Amino acid sequence: MPVLSHMELRAILQNARESVLDVLEVRFAAVPPELIEAINQIEDASVLKQLS
Repeated sequence: MPVLSHMELRAILQNARESVLDVLEVRFAAVPPELIEAINQIEDASVLKQLS
């Protein structure tokens, strides 16, 4: 049995993406849709952690 299930990993990634977007919204108010789309395509939790 894997340490994290597929659903748990997806939830972790989604929370990390939302954290990155929250930081960007606080710092810059408006986040371009292209940047939101790019962040939503990141599948590596360590990359998302570096961005937040």
